[in-house]
Amino acid sequence: MWGKKKRQSTLVIAALDDEWSRDLADKRAWVAASVASDGPPLDLADPATALAVIQAILADGVEPEERWKLEAIGVLLGDALSADLGAPWMVVTDEWGTTAALHVGGELIAYPISMIAKRVEDGEEVDVNQVFAGVSAHLRQLI
Repeated sequence: MWGKKKRQSTLVIAALDDEWSRDLADKRAWVAASVASDGPPLDLADPATALAVIQAILADGVEPEERWKLEAIGVLLGDALSADLGAPWMVVTDEWGTTAALHVGGELIAYPISMIAKRVEDGEEVDVNQVFAGVSAHLRQLI
């Protein structure tokens, strides 16, 4: 065979370990604390509520260099996608590193933690409902 060899991707999918579970929980806790009020707590497990909270946090202003906060709202986006698609959080290792991601099926993986962060860092205005609907529809087509 002439030319470059095709680079083989090594994908390892494993259950969340304690460290990744804590990281996701810490990010969810930050989001919950960011929207805490004197009223009853918001049900962040409800996808519609989660998306509204993400949009509100973005509207209040999260700077592109506040990567941890952007990843925290990405976890909430992931929770909404997980509920919508029945895709569990897993630890995924590939040629670029290791992170928590949604295992949609087979080798189909979604990386919601960085979905909002990358858009904000690129200076895009983010419509969270549009991102959610687009990602969900795309993944459903691939399933």
